[in-house]
Amino acid sequence: MTAAHTANTATDSFVGVQAGEIHNSKIYLMSPDAPPRRKYEVGLRYLANGVPSQARALIGEARAHGHDSGEVRFHWVLALLSARSPYVLSPEDRENLSQVSIELDSLPDDEWRRALEVVFGLLRFAEEGGDDTVFKTLDTLPDRQRDQILRHLDAVLTGSAKERLWAEICRKAEQQQTADERTGRVWAYFEPDPIEARSRTVAPADLDGLLPAGLWSAVALAAAGTCWAPLAATGPLPALLLLLVLACGPVAAAAGLRWYSCTQRLRAKEREYGGPRPGASSAGADGFAGRVDSLFRYYSHKYAPASAAEEWLRTTAGVRRALRNEVVEIYRESRIPARRVAWLVRYLVRDVRRRWLSGTLWEYRKRYQVSPTTKLRCVLSLAVAAAAAVALTAAAFPGRPFTTVLTTLLVLAGAWFAVPLWLRIAAEKRRFAEEEEERKRVLNERKAEELRWRRRLEETRPSEGEMQAWLHADLTLLLDAALRHYQLKWHDVIAHFFHLGAAGSCKQRRIERGQWRYSKYEVRIFLITRGGVREAVFLLDFEKADFRCTARKEFSFDSVSSVSVEDEDQKMTMKVALVDGTSQEFSSPRETEDSLLPEETGEEIFERNLDSSGFRQSMLLLEGIGAEGKKWVDRLTERRAVSRLPRQDGSEEPPPAPEALAS
Repeated sequence: MTAAHTANTATDSFVGVQAGEIHNSKIYLMSPDAPPRRKYEVGLRYLANGVPSQARALIGEARAHGHDSGEVRFHWVLALLSARSPYVLSPEDRENLSQVSIELDSLPDDEWRRALEVVFGLLRFAEEGGDDTVFKTLDTLPDRQRDQILRHLDAVLTGSAKERLWAEICRKAEQQQTADERTGRVWAYFEPDPIEARSRTVAPADLDGLLPAGLWSAVALAAAGTCWAPLAATGPLPALLLLLVLACGPVAAAAGLRWYSCTQRLRAKEREYGGPRPGASSAGADGFAGRVDSLFRYYSHKYAPASAAEEWLRTTAGVRRALRNEVVEIYRESRIPARRVAWLVRYLVRDVRRRWLSGTLWEYRKRYQVSPTTKLRCVLSLAVAAAAAVALTAAAFPGRPFTTVLTTLLVLAGAWFAVPLWLRIAAEKRRFAEEEEERKRVLNERKAEELRWRRRLEETRPSEGEMQAWLHADLTLLLDAALRHYQLKWHDVIAHFFHLGAAGSCKQRRIERGQWRYSKYEVRIFLITRGGVREAVFLLDFEKADFRCTARKEFSFDSVSSVSVEDEDQKMTMKVALVDGTSQEFSSPRETEDSLLPEETGEEIFERNLDSSGFRQSMLLLEGIGAEGKKWVDRLTERRAVSRLPRQDGSEEPPPAPEALAS
């Protein structure tokens, strides 16, 4: 499927991609009655792959059904906090966190309990400041817990807590950004699974003339036998002439058949590889045939021999056109995107180049060339047989003139009609046998190429976890670039959030029940400070691990005129209008019926799209700005202050005095 992009007239807008490549996957495969442990394992995959909402649901369900431990609670807490600002945590979320914090002492004293203690210690430090020994404890944790804490608490930790960790977070992001040969492997993630190898079906041999040919042959043989057979007993000369007819006739027929069939096959090949057929280039550019045309043009220029590119393109145009027609014919009714046959187009173009360079591209001309020996054998045998037949007819005429004339006419008539029919039938059988043999050979070669390509994709294609780790590293470095540009420290930032979407006509793909990933992202970073909102827009080339800032904007809380959200048909659109008349519009990625696999529901994928794109959190925070303006900042601070987590001893810090909030 090809993504459809929706245009609108907002001054500064982003519209979500509607569709793309969707692939079946067993990563999130789980039956409705799966045991709690299986639900926990799938929840872990969702957490690692950037879908924390689904991780929260599955891990929470596993806990509710008895699968509980320090490890399970650690990952459940991370799922609860991952990619969520503390300001969007619900009272129920806070209560659940408080309950886990209170019950820490009941857990075994192992690495998972210590990791949970660090999580809650970081949360308290972010809210209260004070004792910073939690950072030393964080350094002593095993890498698998430590790295997860730094990754999933990114949006929760702010202020001095984030400032203490930020340099190391950026250092790890720089290491992770190009780890595991990213730039040499990401392309394989967006490659569609190749369509199965096929070859053109061979047209069956046309044997419609078999009955007339048999009848005319019977007439000719009966007439010849009536006229010539009695002469064999009259002397040695007629017998010799009859033997010449019987011996030379089959020789002439065999040589003539080869001459005829080779001539017909050569003409057919030359027509196939010759000029364009009528209407051959009439396919629309947006249709399957038009896109296959584009693939052939692209790869023909890409794989053209450097030393003779123009000559190669000119002399092989007919062959490539014939192959293009075959690809369109055998795959057009499959309702597949043209990119799924790209592997075959590449292989065919490379094969044409290989045969052209080796001088075997026009091998069929040599194969179907009729040798002078065959032609001579045919002509001489036919001449001898004809001369013997004339001599036999002349010898029979004096004794039976009427019968001889009649049988001669019948022999000529039968031969006139039967010979062309038999030549065509025999040539058709030979053509079918040759083409069927060639079809099997071509199909086996294409299957081998398909298997090779599948293996390469499997060996190269990154996992969902790797893709998410690279994206997280990119977003970290983008955030650092925005902070450095605006010369902000983390104690200046009250909250921050990302809004991710596809950039232009990029490649896009998701696995079953997974989130959309793009080869190019448009990343909007919002930094909320007491003085207003800083926005930076980046173009992220995910395949090259490279980014650049394309736009920056600053506006005060009072400059926001309104924030409106439209929710319809599993798509949400948010419009931020400023008092100067400009506006920004954001849309969540929207699924269509064609972009859902049979096992998926639109509501399920819609919820995951809201999480992975950052739309849900950006909507909550921007709506707050639009509704309350500057007062919203004070309310954020107040909400955070009065919602502090209880300490491990069960006590809770009292809310600060109003004058403290005001200060």
